[in-house]
Amino acid sequence: YSGFSASKKKYFCGIKVHMIVTGYGAPVEVNFTPASVGDLTALWSMDIPENSILYADGAYNSYDLEDVLLEDEYN
Repeated sequence: YSGFSASKKKYFCGIKVHMIVTGYGAPVEVNFTPASVGDLTALWSMDIPENSILYADGAYNSYDLEDVLLEDEYN
């Protein structure tokens, strides 16, 4: 898988690994995507366990996701 990152002005190739792990580092879910797939796209396809705390970098910022999580918390 290859592509071009306009913001970095660089070509890239490979895959991304997205993981959900326990507080002790044990994997709960693993998702492999082509490097060209956005991080949020991968996150939306993963099952986040109830009562989880999700730590992620800025690539995962999404107002839609925040709204869904807040709605689930109050229902």
